[in-house]
Amino acid sequence: MRICQIDLSPTQLDGAPVADALARAAALGFDHVLLAGWPVLHAQGAALAQAVAACGAHGLSCLLELALDRYPEGSAGLDPGWREPAGLAADLRDTDNHLPGVRLRWHDPHTASALVPWWEDRLRTPVAAGIAGFVCRAPARVAGRHWAALIAGARRAAPGRSVAFLAWTPGLGPTQLDDLREGGFDGAFCSLPWWDYRSAWLTEEIARLRPLARCWLRRRWTAQAPTCWPRAARYGPRPPSATACWCRPASRPAATARARRPTTCPMR
Repeated sequence: MRICQIDLSPTQLDGAPVADALARAAALGFDHVLLAGWPVLHAQGAALAQAVAACGAHGLSCLLELALDRYPEGSAGLDPGWREPAGLAADLRDTDNHLPGVRLRWHDPHTASALVPWWEDRLRTPVAAGIAGFVCRAPARVAGRHWAALIAGARRAAPGRSVAFLAWTPGLGPTQLDDLREGGFDGAFCSLPWWDYRSAWLTEEIARLRPLARCWLRRRWTAQAPTCWPRAARYGPRPPSATACWCRPASRPAATARARRPTTCPMR
């Protein structure tokens, strides 16, 4: 799986720049597109189906970001008792404080038992529209057993095809990863962007991720050119192996970026 993240809104789908960006992503060897910023909650099935069709025309599958413990501020349709109290101070050590929305009380057993079917119902719309899977942000905020129930429900809603659930795991500790093992994730991301190409900790991290799911790389795709041509690398003194690559555009949307295939690759 080779994932290209594209930042665009539903109103941009009909534009020629988007079609050009999708064609360029396909030419560079990507097979999935992560539509960054598209809301899973309150998503319009018609818009999602249009996005799926636009990507499918270039042989690409669509992914969405999913944060089960966040809810858009000011949105209706949520039991107020499911929200964390207003003014709750965030732990500065957390790596997910930048994610938007109010936090939901997954740590409370009564609330969690209600949130599982509530989220399962809301995932039906993107799944029915043909979304190929989700990149799950802050996965440790939700217990592995709840992830297992939600993932099983999403797959029941898509008989005959696969729906991938990829856990964003950089920054998670061994205890958190142990709990997520029962979630049934298809993949997990390692901390390659923070590696110095010398230290042994990346190999150790990948070893911890192996029992959870297949381990994937995440590389940054600049506006000028991808910094990493997607490919698998072998374990050894050079970058440890992974089974996929996720490249993200930098400051500008991929629809306006002038990307070209690099002649060299640091993963080689």
